Amino acid sequence: MQPTIVPYISYQNCAAAIDFLANAFGFQVNVRFDAHDGSESHAELMYGIGSVLVGPPLDVQSRARIFVAVSDLDAHYRHAMAHGAIGVYPPEETDFGSRRYCVKDPEGHEWTFCTESQVSQPNAWPS
Repeated sequence: MQPTIVPYISYQNCAAAIDFLANAFGFQVNVRFDAHDGSESHAELMYGIGSVLVGPPLDVQSRARIFVAVSDLDAHYRHAMAHGAIGVYPPEETDFGSRRYCVKDPEGHEWTFCTESQVSQPNAWPS
């Protein structure tokens, strides 16, 4: 069973954070992607049936985001925009094999909605 709400936590040193979370807290690395130059990593870490995404900072203002999986991304985007969401980027394809969009709520918190978990099989990572 895949979680439908997944936090994304940003770290300056992703590789070290992934190792720390696995070693110190017992998270299991489900999927890990290292950058070509080895400077960054993305990972989906599991604990029981829950998961967390770990990666480099997405912007300078936010250290965490929430990802929510929805079944009809385009309809969800239209509904959110019609009800006052502030667009960050519209629905788009990702390098991770899913689609996503990002909006801000009235207080500026960013929410990313996606068709599935933002990570997929390692061979889906762009080369």
